[in-house]
Amino acid sequence: MYSSPTDLPAVGFVKRNALIYSIPATPPWLLKRPHINYNIHYSSKDNTSPEIYRNKFLEFCDHYKDFAQLYTDGSKMGNQVAAAIVHGNITKATRLPNKASIFRAKLHAISLALSLIRRSKEKNFIIFWTPSQAWKICGFKLEINIVQDIIKDYTHLASNGKTMLDTQSCKYSWQREG
Repeated sequence: MYSSPTDLPAVGFVKRNALIYSIPATPPWLLKRPHINYNIHYSSKDNTSPEIYRNKFLEFCDHYKDFAQLYTDGSKMGNQVAAAIVHGNITKATRLPNKASIFRAKLHAISLALSLIRRSKEKNFIIFWTPSQAWKICGFKLEINIVQDIIKDYTHLASNGKTMLDTQSCKYSWQREG
């Protein structure tokens, strides 16, 4: 039985809470895949003192001192969802729809980072993101539109001279969650 658009509110459908899905125009095998550096997050935070993480982080940053550092995160508290990025003295935060997941918030933060990279005159970047973000991106679930967009943006930026990672030196990384 076909339902008309006028029947949707009766079942609790709210258009602003729906996600739109599209088939990617670019075949997945033509997209560049980010490589993730696990040097900072190499052990369980329950078994590792914060000082060890701090020292690993400082060593990592010193090794890539010519790279601009971007920090991302997404959060959800009750029904309030937001994503943010920090780069030097620039902070950008975006409120997301109430029904958005924490996963979507963290991915949206990565999108904000790529948007900032696109507009920046700098060429070399390190994006620090939490393990839950990285794990989802590594899965390359292209059926999720925001993942499609992130991978397409990354491919475009890398093709236009932006260095966000290198398969030899892995300039992508993340910071310990928590």
